Amino acid sequence: MKKMLLTANGLSTPEIREVFHEMTGNDGKNVRVLFIPTASRTEEELVYVRKTYEELLASGILPDHITVFEIDKCLENGNCYDLYAYDCFVVCGGNTYYLLSKLKESGFFCTGICL
Repeated sequence: MKKMLLTANGLSTPEIREVFHEMTGNDGKNVRVLFIPTASRTEEELVYVRKTYEELLASGILPDHITVFEIDKCLENGNCYDLYAYDCFVVCGGNTYYLLSKLKESGFFCTGICL
């Protein structure tokens, strides 16, 4: 069963980190994350992207287990990410309408290319 954790504060509190670790089934060292900062474009929004990334590291997730979603990679060559390779997706704040349009444009939701 897939689970979803929605938070406006990222993994900033011990309680949220505990729930996150319970959902992923371990302490973070084996968690593979697809980090999606696409919606954040302004300098103010990018501050939160950096903060969220640092919180992932502070939660025990290894830097080489965090893949930053590169929207241009999907748009340029039609290849997206193997979504099954990740334990969770972390979407940073920003303009949700922009994010949704870019995810659709990239083929993120398709079944043939991305999955």
